[in-house]
Amino acid sequence: MSNRNAVSPLIATVLLVMIIVSIAAGVMVVVQDSIDEQKKGSSNSCTNVEIAKVANRDRLCISINSKSEGTMALYLKNLGQNTVSGLLISVLGNNGISTAQYDINLENNNLQGFRFPFNNVANKLNELSLVTITLQSENSKTCNVQEIEIGSQIDDCDSVSWDDSIN
Repeated sequence: MSNRNAVSPLIATVLLVMIIVSIAAGVMVVVQDSIDEQKKGSSNSCTNVEIAKVANRDRLCISINSKSEGTMALYLKNLGQNTVSGLLISVLGNNGISTAQYDINLENNNLQGFRFPFNNVANKLNELSLVTITLQSENSKTCNVQEIEIGSQIDDCDSVSWDDSIN
């Protein structure tokens, strides 16, 4: 006679079921944490704002007078889910940089025009080199919207009429 010490089929089945349930529970916890992090990330993410375009040209114009006082007018469209509460506009030119913070209220799915003054950056439009627009959403998250290299794609506000309706 041989003396075998084996696990009964019932105990083996119970052990297998317990192992499978433990593994499934561990996978479920990892997947659930991953989904929760993605949901948190999307609610805190930067809002999606872009400069409106007409005929593939940005709705952005800049004018500079003889005293080096400039004005930038643009239309922004908020495509995201967060309200934009502030803009930081930086204009870089041959004479230096002008940066100013503006409080705005651009709600989601809205298009709105803005006009921003700047001083002592350049004497004329072709002396400007870069405009940076940084936005802040209502949840205080700051995001960079766009860096625009000044070139032939920027209109002179004195030669367009679309900016007349912007205050």
